[in-house]
Amino acid sequence: MLGKGGIGKLDRQITIQEEISETNTHNETEISGWQTVSEVWAKVKDDDSAANREYFIAQQITPRRTLEFTIRYKAGLDEKMRILFDEQYFGIVSINFPDRRVTTVIKAYLLDET
Repeated sequence: MLGKGGIGKLDRQITIQEEISETNTHNETEISGWQTVSEVWAKVKDDDSAANREYFIAQQITPRRTLEFTIRYKAGLDEKMRILFDEQYFGIVSINFPDRRVTTVIKAYLLDET
């Protein structure tokens, strides 16, 4: 889905991270942090479709920033991971492979600062 010019459109660097979890003394899983899975080049665009601009929380419609990241094909990604881009963290909503092992398209939303 890169079209003419292809790989040259992957001009922004992103970091894909996964949670690190540990089991405490009570045999409960606790999140202890995040580790880098991969640093890759991406094409980044605002996902301005109406379905992704707002979400419903606490009986209020709240806007949220949603981006679409296109990277070279990468297996092993899942929605539990997050993306670090431009010093902001984005939660992954969906991962698609539109052109079979050529590119991966990730939709992600800006996570709260808290």
